[in-house]
Amino acid sequence: MRAQAGRSSVTGPAPGTRTARCARPESLPDEDSAASRPRLTATANAAAAQAILDTVVSEGRSDRTKRDRPLLQFHPMVSFHYRTRYVGDRLLVQLPDLMADGPPQVVADLLAVALADHYRRKEPADRWSRYLAYRHRREVVARAQLLYLARNRQVRTEVRGSTYDLGELFDGLNALYFRGELPRPALAWTARPSRGTLGFYLEDFDVVVLSPVLDGPTVPRYAIESILYHELLHKAMPHTLGLHTERHHPPEFRAAERRFLLHEPAKAWTDAFWRTTAAPAAEAAARGRGRRR
Repeated sequence: MRAQAGRSSVTGPAPGTRTARCARPESLPDEDSAASRPRLTATANAAAAQAILDTVVSEGRSDRTKRDRPLLQFHPMVSFHYRTRYVGDRLLVQLPDLMADGPPQVVADLLAVALADHYRRKEPADRWSRYLAYRHRREVVARAQLLYLARNRQVRTEVRGSTYDLGELFDGLNALYFRGELPRPALAWTARPSRGTLGFYLEDFDVVVLSPVLDGPTVPRYAIESILYHELLHKAMPHTLGLHTERHHPPEFRAAERRFLLHEPAKAWTDAFWRTTAAPAAEAAARGRGRRR
């Protein structure tokens, strides 16, 4: 979103979407090498993981899938994305290493979705639903959150900024608008100031991230509070988490957003920030990209 609080969710491609085009390296790594072995925890093993993939392939009716002889690899990732790419004449399917010790049925479900997406077939909705249900378990989200914060260099996990403390702001908003009942998400600043997106909520990791352009003495407290409140509403109203703006902000969300005591002044500040700071910066960046071409 522009210079207003936005919500972003890191997920694997939704049913009906496609992955990026697959690159074909010149040669296939040795299957016994670390690069080609599935990355697994102590509770799983490479043979079992590959067996799951082989079963998924055998259950399919595509000769092309069987010809590609897919390999499975659990790869360190900051997101829940799956990836597919060719290594020589074989298809490498990479799943997030967080799934390495997941239930075999859920791993099989995600593999089936990844293969259907790669070959541009209709994804099995029941498998996608089971995978999402597992991914949104409280204990899985907690583990994913730790990995996200440890691996993502684009966020700073110190809640105390030079002017504002995100933890203090959260406590005040939680008491005033959520009766103190909203569980605290992880709170972070982006590592670099962003003028186009002032905030976002990542459901998969239960993380709220704000831009440090808000952490300054010239930013009114009500302005940063309103943006944090906006993101907390997404956590409190998970049905607003979708791929499109109209799903993000349905009428009931906008009604809740207007309950912020200084909603109008905060909106006026955000609009003025966009006109005077964010839009000119975006235009300058676009001109710079044009000159480099």
